[in-house]
Amino acid sequence: MPFKSRPYLALIGASALIGSAILGASGPAVAAKNSIPGAKFVSDSQYVDEGGSPVDSMVKIGVTEAATGSEVTSFADDIATASGLQIAGNPAVEDYNEIGRTFTVTATNSLGLERLTVTRVNVKGDVPTSVISGTDETITKKSSLPGGATLLAAEGAEGATAGTLTADGQLTVWHSSDLDGNGSISSSQLARWAKDLAVKYGSEIPVQVAPEPKAKPKCSVTMRKPYTNSGSVFASSSLYCNQKGTARIGAYVDQFRGAGIWVSKASAAGEDKNLMNPNITRIAHWKCAAGTGSQRYRAAVLTRQLKNKNGSWWGSGRVSGPEQRLICG
Repeated sequence: MPFKSRPYLALIGASALIGSAILGASGPAVAAKNSIPGAKFVSDSQYVDEGGSPVDSMVKIGVTEAATGSEVTSFADDIATASGLQIAGNPAVEDYNEIGRTFTVTATNSLGLERLTVTRVNVKGDVPTSVISGTDETITKKSSLPGGATLLAAEGAEGATAGTLTADGQLTVWHSSDLDGNGSISSSQLARWAKDLAVKYGSEIPVQVAPEPKAKPKCSVTMRKPYTNSGSVFASSSLYCNQKGTARIGAYVDQFRGAGIWVSKASAAGEDKNLMNPNITRIAHWKCAAGTGSQRYRAAVLTRQLKNKNGSWWGSGRVSGPEQRLICG
């Protein structure tokens, strides 16, 4: 829709529907001082000068839910086809005050380790470049796409990111972290995938909430607030199950970049075999990069599974725990 004025990063909230939601219903707006049509990536200083709302001020509402739907499946399948990676269960949907709803697809390698996340959110205005580059990546590319969209890519020692922003506010962020020491996916590769899918998925994606998996045995996940020690951020996650079996969990430390965008900084996976009522804990930790400063962090879990003679319990998609703002680096 046309912009009468430019509200900055007041993201479009989601419609409240029974059992489903549409990314991109109308929501709150933050008026800017200067009026320029269309949403764009701008420098952080310009964003502030033009009256932008702080991108890290939003608070998550409720719990992470699993998403489904024909267009959701198509979007995830296209990510898998482009990247050659495996989609890790259902995409995740999260709601935030002020900005509305985000929708994230996680893709893993053959060992189940996260290699790629793609987060999509419908914005109503400009986005500061730090949402793409964070504090530890350098902008490597900025280009225009058909229909007034913009592509921005960044890369650093620990990861790479590419984002597309359409003139009417569809923000899609592709991120790859080097979690195993073998390097991340390059920003140039992420930019190619981002460009291709931006053309195909230029409008809102309807999202339905997936039902809880019904399987025995039953398991639960506990994630604790992150903490710092000796220049590192630690995040502890546990899996408890009510039957004997082999339990596996994959835990992560996530860092917030703003606008509902989180990136993984470290991972820790483990398996305990043939335990009675398994209670397995893994602590992921990240050595803070110099100049990181004050940031928001959270624990997250992707793989969570128990196998025994009665079958297999598994959690579908990524879930996240409580946040904590920490000073590190």
